[in-house]
Amino acid sequence: MPDSYSRHLLTTLIPLAYRGVPIAALTNGIVSGLVVLALWGHVASTILIYWLLGVGVVSIVRLWSWERFRKAEIDQANVRQWARWLVLGSAASGSMWGLAGFLLFVPDDPHLHTFLLFVIGGMATGAIAVSGQYTPAFQAFFLTSLPAIGVRLFLSGEPVEQMMAIMVVVYCAVIFVASLRIGKSFANVITLEQRIRAIMDNMLDGVVTLDAKGHIKSANPAAASMFGYTEGAMVERLFFSDLIPSEYNVDAPDEPSSSDDAWKWAMATSTRELVARRKDGSTFLADVATSNMTYGGEEIHIATIRDITEQKTIQIQLLQASKLATLGQMAAGIAHELNQPLNVIRMASENALLRQKAGTLDPDFTESKLTTIEQQSEKMGNIINHLRMFSRLDNAQMERFDLAMTINQSTALVREQFDVDGVKIHTALPEGSLMAMGHPNQLEHVLLNLLNNARDAIKERRKQNSGVPETGKVDVKVEVNDAGAPITIYVSDNGTGIPTKTLNQIFDPFFTTKAVGEGTGLGLSIAQGIIDAIGGRLTARNMTERACFEIRLPQPPGCKDA
Repeated sequence: MPDSYSRHLLTTLIPLAYRGVPIAALTNGIVSGLVVLALWGHVASTILIYWLLGVGVVSIVRLWSWERFRKAEIDQANVRQWARWLVLGSAASGSMWGLAGFLLFVPDDPHLHTFLLFVIGGMATGAIAVSGQYTPAFQAFFLTSLPAIGVRLFLSGEPVEQMMAIMVVVYCAVIFVASLRIGKSFANVITLEQRIRAIMDNMLDGVVTLDAKGHIKSANPAAASMFGYTEGAMVERLFFSDLIPSEYNVDAPDEPSSSDDAWKWAMATSTRELVARRKDGSTFLADVATSNMTYGGEEIHIATIRDITEQKTIQIQLLQASKLATLGQMAAGIAHELNQPLNVIRMASENALLRQKAGTLDPDFTESKLTTIEQQSEKMGNIINHLRMFSRLDNAQMERFDLAMTINQSTALVREQFDVDGVKIHTALPEGSLMAMGHPNQLEHVLLNLLNNARDAIKERRKQNSGVPETGKVDVKVEVNDAGAPITIYVSDNGTGIPTKTLNQIFDPFFTTKAVGEGTGLGLSIAQGIIDAIGGRLTARNMTERACFEIRLPQPPGCKDA
């Protein structure tokens, strides 16, 4: 047995070869019976009966060996022993046909010579169909069966029969070489299959294949473990319904459809963040990417799934730290915004107290002061509530939200502080509400980061041109084309612009052009990560005398309200 067969390879090859043992035993029994009937009266009956009994005994032993193999657990420790039994069984069966070439040979009848050669040659060649997966087993049968009749033909002394013997030798050589190639091909295919299977089994990401209707045809162990199923239990489930339920994902169709293509709402070649559901009903966030291929004329879809629960937790924590840092940078402006209504409240209450002490307090005056206090208190409450919402931990799931409201809240939070710094914010928003998809709290963080950067760039330009007082200007503009097309937000300023040599680096983590202690270099990197996570894009470019940041957000069909 060749050493080229590794134990790992044999654990796949030998079970395949043993599958052919029952077919081989049945074929041997039927064909040997027919041979005995054909040669009855031409060969001694005793020889025919004993030979037939020999074939039967060998077939029974092989079937017994096959039954034992079927019940045994095959592993790398015992597979070589089972391979030896397979080869010995093939050799014993082939030897019976080799004996037929000598014992059943009728010297004076060319027709019977041809018949016997045809039968034995057919059996020898047919063995490649049942044991060709494992070359030693086939060769053990072939080399013990066909060459014997070739020797008998050569020994007959007749020129025609000697020529037939030479043809048998040539045929044996050709089949022998062919069997080596077939065996090598089988080994290569199985080795490749084992390698691919090993890769799939050891991948940390889940991988499933889907048919043209979205039903799972196969799943790797990671996918099964991720969803809490066995690999077999996942087969035939509708992936983008049972495991990625449409009711949990905002970009799924609002109304269920009975069409076979209804599940294709979730197909996308780029990675998407979707909600997945386990067998026990619990949910988790997953990055899902799909691809298509055609194999054997059949359309196949491949879905790759990655559980990003832990990753999202870390991202949320990092985002939270970044938001708190942003609040720290805005502390002076926030204090100013809160101080103004406090001063108004203080002055109103002092005026009321003075009137009270002087005895001139009348109902109309009291009502006006209390109204002022109420209005200013409400203003302070709105500011504080907005800060609380901004600083809270985000919900990981995406939602539909009013983009115009989010932009207005972001600019309102810094507008008075910017006014103090001599920077005016101008917004150009579409009329009516504009619904977008994502995380409104996180988008607000992105906008505040861009607005603060714009103000810092304007202040830096003033330092560079200290003799020329200059009004700072930040423009926030939203453009929407057709329904379903991306929504574009432009944030531009008349600051220093972005140096050309660093334009490709500004989104790199920890890269900053600010002085030491004035920036961490994480703001734009986090902002880009937030936009990428919802399927959008954040880019930067220089316009004439200004820098411009462009945010593209996905707009699902039906999200734009008139």
